[in-house]
Amino acid sequence: MIKAACWPRTKQRHTAKRVFDRRVEEHGAAGVSYGLVRADVGKRRPQIRLAAGWALAEVFIEQSHQPGVGLVSDGSAIR
Repeated sequence: MIKAACWPRTKQRHTAKRVFDRRVEEHGAAGVSYGLVRADVGKRRPQIRLAAGWALAEVFIEQSHQPGVGLVSDGSAIR
C-alpha cells in the first residue's frame, strides 16, 4: 500500500495518517497504533523510493586534505 502511493505528486502521496486510516478501515487493524505506522512509513519510504528509481542512494565520500592547505571554491589550493 505504501509503495503504490509513495511518490506521485505531493497532493496524491499517502501520508502516514492516510496509511493508518486505510489500515484500520480496510483491514480492521485496531491493535496498531498511529505511532507504529508513522515510524514504519518513515523508515520504508526512502527504501521504496530507491527501489523504484525515484531517489539516489546516499553516498559518503571521505575528503582528505593535506594539513595547512585550504581549498577555494574555484578548486585552487591556498596555503
